Amino acid sequence: MVAYGHDLKNAHFKAVAELIIEVFPTELIEAYYVPPHAEGVQQSVSKGKLPYKYRNIKTSMKETGVSMISKSSKQVSLNDITIENLLPEQQFFALQVWLKSYIEPWTEVLERWTKTAPNRIHQFTKDRNLSINNILTEWPLFKHPLGYSLILSTLPSKISEDGKGIVVMYLLPTLLPPAIIREKGKGSWEPTIAEAQETFALYTKDSVSKQICLEQRKKKYEKLMRPIQPCVIIVGETLHTAKDFYVLFDNVEYKLNSVLAAVDTCFKIIHVMNLVYPSEAYNTLMFIQRYFYKLYLQTEKVPTCVTSLISEL
Repeated sequence: MVAYGHDLKNAHFKAVAELIIEVFPTELIEAYYVPPHAEGVQQSVSKGKLPYKYRNIKTSMKETGVSMISKSSKQVSLNDITIENLLPEQQFFALQVWLKSYIEPWTEVLERWTKTAPNRIHQFTKDRNLSINNILTEWPLFKHPLGYSLILSTLPSKISEDGKGIVVMYLLPTLLPPAIIREKGKGSWEPTIAEAQETFALYTKDSVSKQICLEQRKKKYEKLMRPIQPCVIIVGETLHTAKDFYVLFDNVEYKLNSVLAAVDTCFKIIHVMNLVYPSEAYNTLMFIQRYFYKLYLQTEKVPTCVTSLISEL
């Protein structure tokens, strides 16, 4: 739980502990966090599983240092995995025209989509100026209600349903809080954990709240003149009972059957379309990339909090 560039505070431990109790009412909050006692002769620091774990990790880092993945390690990239057996240009163009014109039968769509995958990924990787809007224009099938299955067919799934669910994914940004972000010509700013959560996985109680939040999100990014990156949306009365899961990018929305399927789809959209991780959720997505997908790219920066958390799991 060591943040890149700053420390976690008691307020962070308290917030995480309260979320855990909200989802698991039979648990005692004192097991996870007990506030510090600052008065009288028996003063003490905060106690509980969360601060204890955090302090142990910090001590370990100071004593041994945090080892990053060595440069000699085998580096794997999406480009290495998918750019094989490129089709001749004419054949690729003919298949692309077909895929622009037809949406059924779906078995044939999938067959042609799979054939064109290496060329498509190569195209996305080569042209870094491609926007999501450009990609959707060239490949309108992404807008299809089953478009998420085209994303999933490009990369193998790595996230297991076993032992991981809505709460785990929603709490990830609290364990990997964002660092200070420095943007050329715009100064620096430090996103809050709440902003990191909303960027990675937006939680709302109902469809009305969902639309309001999305409108606010759109206005915020337009004001900042930043593109809206793909994100997961969780809808339900509580996190524990949520039943509706979506992935939103540009004006395309996919409905998935679980939060893990949504996270899987969101992650793959970013990589298939060669997008960058949103700054607020960079640490969270880098953890998912390294821990679940074992995907190591040559030019990426891996925050200390990510390597530290992975080493403890």
